[in-house]
Amino acid sequence: MNLGFRAKKWFGPAEQPLRPAVVQGIDDEIENPFDVDSAMTRHWLRATATIVTVERTGEWVDRNEFFDVTLEIELDGVGRYPVRQRQLIPQKTQFEWLPGGEVGVLVNPSDHSKAVLA
Repeated sequence: MNLGFRAKKWFGPAEQPLRPAVVQGIDDEIENPFDVDSAMTRHWLRATATIVTVERTGEWVDRNEFFDVTLEIELDGVGRYPVRQRQLIPQKTQFEWLPGGEVGVLVNPSDHSKAVLA
């Protein structure tokens, strides 16, 4: 789903900004791993992510704010691991993004640090 905007950066486990994600070598301008075309992720693995932290960034697009979120992803055969990234959260769903909450994600099978909301 393309919402017409891109996040500014995303973070790896060491909380260092990483280079823009390259999804199957198709588009090197994807900067937010949550903002990818669903056709590109049809072979990605389904997983559950627990929201660990949600931090305000002060960056907005219209009435929607970017947050730095830390998710703990539980992937079959891999276990649990953290992923930290910048996520645009629509104002109407911000109340759902609380620590301890769960969201469905799709995980890149060749790089488990890349995940998108399912």
